[in-house]
Amino acid sequence: MPYLMAVMCLTIAFLLFLCHRFWQASQAAHPVADMYWSTEKHLQEARRLVIARDEILAQLGELLDHCGVALEVPGYTQYAHDLKVLGGILRRRIREEGLEERADVQQALSQIAGRYGFEPNGGNPPVIGIHTMVRVAEEIIEPILRQRTSAPPISTLQEDPAVSFWLKDAAKSLLIRDAVDALADAEILAAMARARLGEALGAVPTGANHYLGHPEWTSDSPLVTKGARV
Repeated sequence: MPYLMAVMCLTIAFLLFLCHRFWQASQAAHPVADMYWSTEKHLQEARRLVIARDEILAQLGELLDHCGVALEVPGYTQYAHDLKVLGGILRRRIREEGLEERADVQQALSQIAGRYGFEPNGGNPPVIGIHTMVRVAEEIIEPILRQRTSAPPISTLQEDPAVSFWLKDAAKSLLIRDAVDALADAEILAAMARARLGEALGAVPTGANHYLGHPEWTSDSPLVTKGARV
């Protein structure tokens, strides 16, 4: 009987020892599991951000391409060319991985960046990265926006013999009108002028958007053929 009790005590002690070791192992596994799930969560978020970044860059490329087409006028030819090159690279990189690292692409980017005072990033070989491409685009667009959004003083218009009497009269009436109403009327008038020009060139606006200054030209329009929007 004492022998049987001793065996039972040893068996219980052994089982308690196994349970304790199992508990220790489970406690040690929890940090590993937590680290795995945390890593997986961060990887999923990183993939989502990369996809969103590529989509944004592709959209930016389309906008730069449109800006380049719109600038195909005397005096802005070089700007138009550079913006279209930048836009084309950004649009294509989402489909062609590592496009900006190609030698021919880097050569074109280096020439464009050099025109606006930007140097290649560090590396071997040095490259023009996406950050520099965006800064070059800003360097091109910002002066053009400042130039096109700055209006001459009304007194200057009145004294300029090259300005039409119609514009001089409109400038005078601008001073006595509510600024918000005057701007709204001017935008409608500009939309009507675009529509009239489109009709003269054989491009008839479709839909109601032309009333808001966003004409949609027919496919046989010479403006569409050129790729520009008036």
